[in-house]
Amino acid sequence: MTELFDMLRIAMLLDAIPNALAAMLAIAESHVRNNDHERAFEIVAMILQYPLHETLRVEAEILYDELEFQLCPRVVSDVNARVQELTLDDMVDTILSTDAL
Repeated sequence: MTELFDMLRIAMLLDAIPNALAAMLAIAESHVRNNDHERAFEIVAMILQYPLHETLRVEAEILYDELEFQLCPRVVSDVNARVQELTLDDMVDTILSTDAL
């Protein structure tokens, strides 16, 4: 997982947003494998706020739908409201400072 955080960090430094979003999706998938569905949902909800390559968009939408089905409606609503207030930089900072520990 360290490689994913490095990929995300480098992509953001290079302003390679599509690469950063792909790294974030991989990090979200890792959270799903670790049963941290709310965190994964938050990351995917943020990813879907940005233009994506069609393949990545389909993968993100599938994961979003699966997680939305598993989480309670209140959590889904709160997360969707929260990501509307965050910038990509905010989310990346949170991922790198919290998830990378």
